[in-house]
Amino acid sequence: NAPTPASALLRGPDGDGSGVVSNYDLTYLSFGAGVQSTALLAMCVLGESGFPRPDVVVHARTQSELADTDRHLEFMCAWCAERGVQVLLPTAGSLEDAQLGLVPSRANGFTVSIPAFTESGGMLRRQCTRHHKVEVITRAIREHLGLLPGQRAGKLRVRALLGISADEADRMKPSRESWIENAWPLV
Repeated sequence: NAPTPASALLRGPDGDGSGVVSNYDLTYLSFGAGVQSTALLAMCVLGESGFPRPDVVVHARTQSELADTDRHLEFMCAWCAERGVQVLLPTAGSLEDAQLGLVPSRANGFTVSIPAFTESGGMLRRQCTRHHKVEVITRAIREHLGLLPGQRAGKLRVRALLGISADEADRMKPSRESWIENAWPLV
């Protein structure tokens, strides 16, 4: 499914710009704990005009976060709880342990590859985002919705709020899941 511009997703059913969209079964915010996703989280939870309130916030734990990131995540989880917003913290295990070969590789023989650069500045192939974040978040959302492993989402419609800003618009991609529609309210 092609990405829908955030401006279209944020209009009300009558196109009135109210920010009320009722055609989703669930809206979640993918929280990476960086600048953009923190700004998005604050604007959505505080009810800023045109920013939809998420039903749930999800942060995929790599178990290899920096101490500052962990402190910020802990603060934001408490901040969300004070405002009645649930935060899910799923994990696929330690990214660092996977990279160092301390845990078995995936069943298909795949090993985790992190962003690494060549001497000429090119980036090597990587999968850590997909395997340690995207798939983990999708699995957590499926569980949150009560879907069993292998069960189809059917007619469920889910909106994912992603903290991507205009300067990184090249990262705006449609979801790999037909039942999840990505939205980028900061763009």
